[in-house]
Amino acid sequence: MALESLEEDLFRLAFESVEGEGLVLLDVEAIPGGPMRIRFVIDGDGGVTIDDCARVSRLLSDLLDEWERLPGRYRLEVSSPGLDRKIRRRAEYDHFRSRGIRIFADLDGAGIREHRGTLEGLDGEDVLLRMEEGILRIPADRIGKAQLVFDGGKSGGSGRKG
Repeated sequence: MALESLEEDLFRLAFESVEGEGLVLLDVEAIPGGPMRIRFVIDGDGGVTIDDCARVSRLLSDLLDEWERLPGRYRLEVSSPGLDRKIRRRAEYDHFRSRGIRIFADLDGAGIREHRGTLEGLDGEDVLLRMEEGILRIPADRIGKAQLVFDGGKSGGSGRKG
């Protein structure tokens, strides 16, 4: 099974259970090795605590024990998104609205350049980035990499903890 397919299946499997705990499932990463690491990234309105991670870990452990599609042994990890998270899913552009971000994109065919600012979310197929000059619209399909930037709260952040 391809890792991307496994990650999507695990995301769908766990999404409602994590939501039922009052949290948001942002991402699932399957990291090969022996045993495979399966990392679930969660967040909440006020961030997440170690107790939140432990509670979700117990919940997901039970869920995964019943799921018959995992390829052999695995190590389960549940974590917060972190202060400098690499954006992997489209929904994260709305989730992390008002956070500082740097986006590497080729906007004009002249090569990939870095654009820094405050994330304003998605508008259709575009990611909106507030910069000193105004709002920059970046087509999502032109983004090579996007990563949150820890700025000590200067960007008017959402109050989420790391």
